Amino acid sequence: MADFFQMMYDWATSGVWSWAEQSIFYLLAKASIWWIELKTKTLVIAMSMAYQAISDLGISAMLNRAFGSVDSSVLGLMTYLKVPEGVNMLMSAALTKMMMRMVGL
Repeated sequence: MADFFQMMYDWATSGVWSWAEQSIFYLLAKASIWWIELKTKTLVIAMSMAYQAISDLGISAMLNRAFGSVDSSVLGLMTYLKVPEGVNMLMSAALTKMMMRMVGL
């Protein structure tokens, strides 16, 4: 009987702390993994929302019409400098930023 109480005393004075430390590390690791997975999933949702908004608003068609109305020599220079791709990237980035703020990233 004294061995049992000695074992309980030893566990309470040293064993419980190592168990608590390991448990806290385990829970923190699981919470960190869960947080990263949540952020990854919300990022995917935000990106799909941004691309859907781009297609619904007709930004690509509007840009095509705007660049179609430009003089051919100016359009050639703009195409050489890749201005349409740059404008498209800027619009995509702005919408993605807006969607990420809405989702909470």
